[in-house]
Amino acid sequence: MPFQKNTSKKNSLRQVIALILLGVIMFGGWFGYSYLSGGFKNTPIAILDNSLPKQVDDSEQKVKDLTAALQNRLKTDPYNKIVIQEISLFDINVYPSKWQKKFFNDTQIQNKLISGADSDPDKDGLTNRQEFLVASNPLKAYTLCGEKKSTDINCARNDKENVDAKISPLTGFGFDVTQKIKVNSTEAVVIDNFKESFDIASSEDFDFPEIYQLAGTVDLSPELDKIEISTLPDEVANIGRYFDARIKTLQEYGALDEFTGFSKIYKTSDPKEVLKLKDVFERMVKDLKNLVPAKSQKKLHQATILAFTKNLEVVNLRIDYLTKPELKLGDMPESKAKSKQKYIELMASYRLLAKVADETNKLLIKE
Repeated sequence: MPFQKNTSKKNSLRQVIALILLGVIMFGGWFGYSYLSGGFKNTPIAILDNSLPKQVDDSEQKVKDLTAALQNRLKTDPYNKIVIQEISLFDINVYPSKWQKKFFNDTQIQNKLISGADSDPDKDGLTNRQEFLVASNPLKAYTLCGEKKSTDINCARNDKENVDAKISPLTGFGFDVTQKIKVNSTEAVVIDNFKESFDIASSEDFDFPEIYQLAGTVDLSPELDKIEISTLPDEVANIGRYFDARIKTLQEYGALDEFTGFSKIYKTSDPKEVLKLKDVFERMVKDLKNLVPAKSQKKLHQATILAFTKNLEVVNLRIDYLTKPELKLGDMPESKAKSKQKYIELMASYRLLAKVADETNKLLIKE
């Protein structure tokens, strides 16, 4: 247990840490607790700054001072008042033409009763647009196993029945399309960018819904454990300073989650803009490696570095795709498969980050 000097002090320390975590969540969602959270590139987000005590030890009076300062920050900071709106996956109005060509022939594409966004040619209860969003086959009612006759209950259900049961018709793993995606009102424009981003990704043979679901089959824990970092003792000053430095480092980029991360990478096909994003990720990885977390924050820091490293790998793939016509992945199945795996790992890194953040939260405010 990090803090056990006495019950009163322990409770005060938990109170401080809970305030820090609350502030982190409210000021941008750096942990990725919700699918969409965050601020714009130039949003000045900080919890600990010059308005807080310069030197903090774990004496009870210092803890009280820090607690009071944090409470004041949360009351006065304008970003505390951001309005949140919620959408679900099926609210995203996207139906990429490239995806349609994967399943429908030219004659079927001309016939909107078959290939139209609101059509249901396999009669499973899902429209074609919904089939895209859950990564199922619009021409097969039983995507998961290919046929209805099976002893597996998931295989016995058609695509719509699996979706209703919160099961992915692609992987058989848990998948809830009704789960709400929270979006800061200041980032509502991100939702408008989804359609364009999904279309661009699909044109490059990468469909987000498919990659998103396949990410649930990947375990990056071994890779996480290989990231070597130094740590400091679990003292409130070290924990607070790390969160402060972390937020200031990350605020240039914004939210760390699957949806916004993917959207930002695919918001443009201009190589110059993608190169700028590469510069951001390289700088983030470098700066993050210079931060020193407290011992209880180690995995959180490792997971954050891993997520940005995976972002950098994917951006490098995009740059190659956009600047080297001879490397068009559609003509090279092996290269395409390797690239697809990198995208899957990127999505998996976001999920791992959210999981580790939740574990860190529970550890720091544990009774």
